[in-house]
This record gives sequence, structure tokens and C-alpha cells, in this order.
Amino acid sequence: MGFYFFTEYVDNAEIRNIIFSVTSIVVMLKMVYLLLTAPKSRESLFSRLLAAIYLISILIISVRVVEWNMFSSSRGIFNLSFFNTFFMLFDLVGSIGTTVLFLFLNFQRMNQELDAARAEAQNYADYYSLAIVSAQAGVWDMDLKKNEVYWDDSLEKLFGSGMDINKKLIDIWNSFENELKQEAKPNKIYEDASDKKEFTHEFTIHHNDKGIQYFMSHSRVVHDKNDSSRMIGLIYDITPLRKAEYALKEAHRKLNILTTITRHDILNSITIVNGFAEILAKKLTDPKLQKMAETIENSGAMITHLISFTGQYQDIGIDDPKWQDIGILLDTNEFKPLLEDISSAFPEPGILIYTDKMFEKVLYNLIENSLKHGIKVNSISFSYDFSENGLHIVYQDDGAGIPEENKGLIFKRGYGENTGMGLFLCREILGITSLTIQENGIPGQGARFEINVPFGFYKRKE
Repeated sequence: MGFYFFTEYVDNAEIRNIIFSVTSIVVMLKMVYLLLTAPKSRESLFSRLLAAIYLISILIISVRVVEWNMFSSSRGIFNLSFFNTFFMLFDLVGSIGTTVLFLFLNFQRMNQELDAARAEAQNYADYYSLAIVSAQAGVWDMDLKKNEVYWDDSLEKLFGSGMDINKKLIDIWNSFENELKQEAKPNKIYEDASDKKEFTHEFTIHHNDKGIQYFMSHSRVVHDKNDSSRMIGLIYDITPLRKAEYALKEAHRKLNILTTITRHDILNSITIVNGFAEILAKKLTDPKLQKMAETIENSGAMITHLISFTGQYQDIGIDDPKWQDIGILLDTNEFKPLLEDISSAFPEPGILIYTDKMFEKVLYNLIENSLKHGIKVNSISFSYDFSENGLHIVYQDDGAGIPEENKGLIFKRGYGENTGMGLFLCREILGITSLTIQENGIPGQGARFEINVPFGFYKRKE
């Protein structure tokens, strides 16, 4: 439109030449781009037509400029001339044609983009479908406002025949709903449900022919643009996993029973040995024989101590890990005798650590080691240090500390006095849930143990 105005209504050769030059450069560049690029086969026709229109426009304008320079009378819009008339007609037809071609071309490109988007969406759907089939999982969907449940064929294959799937899925939602009612505000259960990233529910199905099947459901509540609340989830069979877990626990339980019985019999026998050794040490008059009897008695006492010590740690890993609060554990009666004569500082309750149930033994062992080997310990402390690598539980005392050459040895089995198993077992207990421990205190200024708790294994109490 600007080009048309300045070439038809402005009778100034310089302005016309500037407008013509700029427009021609732009049009020529566009034309060259269309001609040199290799469009897709479907776009080829439109691209060539556009290039042709641009080319004809340039040729007509070029001829008309020559005519303007040769015949000044043809410069006005109302002066009739062949090129003037032809240019006006072609300008009208070319503008309409170009607009139509642009519309067709962009409509075609839009369709191609929609086809590509559909193909990509289908690929993603195929990927997820393959993943679900490979995992032998079932998909279900529930409209929470209408209380209508939908599922696919994979869920029917998973549960088997004779199963009321609709009732089982509603039971899963009811379990989630009951959990939410304890936390959610009144009349906000659906909104609060969507805030929970995931809901996990485990259940069993009893079959007459298959026995007990174990299933795990992972689901979450979502809200669409129509303010409709839906629960979408996956269910998969964990029967082999649970059966292996229960078999392992049963084997561990039986082994513990056998160990307990064996330990009891050994302690009874050692008691007899210790008793006779003590009697012999008192009745023998020969110093050498008396020394031998005392050695037997001391060895028996050490065996008794070792056997009793192993009894304290026989339940490592037998139960599932659980969330534990150091501030609460250290406030129990078990720790009070240890802390009677020293100053102590503990963190406030509120941080939960996911670890083995014998985590309490780790804390006890650290304090007991300070009192036994710290020479003169007046104070101990537990504290938290949050960093980009997770949480560090820091234990410190003001005793003699640990020599530099011993720092790498104290966690090895058999090192140290008594059983030589204390810190070794502490490391094993922590390792069940990927926690690690190290000593980095300064010798002469006290011991300093750091327990590293990775992300996901600690949380704030809600």
C-alpha cells in the first residue's frame, strides 16, 4: 500500500526512486529465497507461483519506471498509458493472488504442523502403551464428582476373572479419601488431593486357584479446565516381590530363633566353664596353674561378653526401615544413665530420618564410645547441618579425639578394644538406607562424627 501510494500520488522522482529501490530489494530477496530454497513437494507449487508473481511485478515496475523517465505525461495516475493501465490491473490481480496463495500456503503449513503434532502425540501414546504392557500394569481413571470409574483391558487381565473391578477401584479412592480427611480442610478435599504429588496404596486379592495376589496402586488427582476432578492411576502386580520379601523375612526370623537358642546354650556352657575356672583359681596353690585357671576364667568372660553383644544386633535389617526423630530418641530412658554426669545438647524434634529401627543403637554407641575412650569428656552434642548434598547429623564431644592414623581404621571390623564391632556395626546399620558415617574431628580437641543423610531419606515432620 505504501509503495502504491508513493508511486501514484507523489510526483517526485527522488522519492519514487527511493521507494522503488527499497521495495525492489525486498521483493528480489524474497523471490531469490523462494527460488533457491528447496521446499517440500507440497509447497513447491505455491512457492513457485509466489516467485513468479514477484518476478512479474518487478518486470512491470521496471518497465514502468523506464516509461516514467521517457514520458513524463504518464506519471500521473489519471493519464492513460499501456503500462500504467497494465500495472494497475496486474497490481490488483497480483495482490489478490498473492494474498490467496499466502493463505493457502499457511493453511497447508498449519495442516502439516497439526499432522506432525498428531504423529508425535501418537508416538508418545505408543511409548506409554508399550511401557504399560511391558510392566504388565493396568490403567484406571475415576471421575470423582460423578463417581464413575473407567479402566482398560490390561486391568481385567491383571485381576483375573470373577473380580469386581469397579468396587476395588472405589475402595482405593476411599482409602485415599480417608487419608485426606485427616489432613484436608473442610470442603477442600479435592483441592488438597491435587496438592499431594502421589498416592500409593497396596492391597491383596484372594483367588481360589492362585492364592493371594499383591498389588500396588500409584495414583494422583488432577483438575482439568472444566473444573472436573479425576483420579488417574496405575496398578501393577508385586506378588513375586512380596513373596520373596516374606520368604527372606521368614528365613531371617528362623535364623534368629536358631541363633538365640544357640546363644543361650553357649552362655549356659560358658557359665559352667567360668564357674569351674573360678573354683580352680581359688583352690590351686601352684602359681602357674592358678594363672592358667584365671586365663580360662577371663577368656570365658570375654566369650560371654561377645555372645551378649551379638544378641543386641541380631535384628539388623529384619524389619522395614522407618522414620525416626533423633530429638525424640535421645529423650528416652535408655540414654539417661549415660548422660547423668555430662553436659549435652540435642536438636529439637521435627526432623525425621528414614533408617533402620536399630538407629537408636548407633546414637547410643557414639555416646558410649566417647565416655569409654574420650579420656575426659564433659560435654557432647548432636546437631543438624543442611547442605547442597543433603543433611549432615553432627556428633561432637570435647574429649581427647581420635588420632589421625586411626581415622580410617575405627570403622573396620575387629579394630579397637572390647569386641571391635561397635563402629563397624554402626556403619552397617546406617548403610541399610544409604546413610554414611565418617570421623573428621581434630585430635586433642574432641571427636566429631558426621552422618550423611542423602536427599529423600529425611523430611520435616508435618
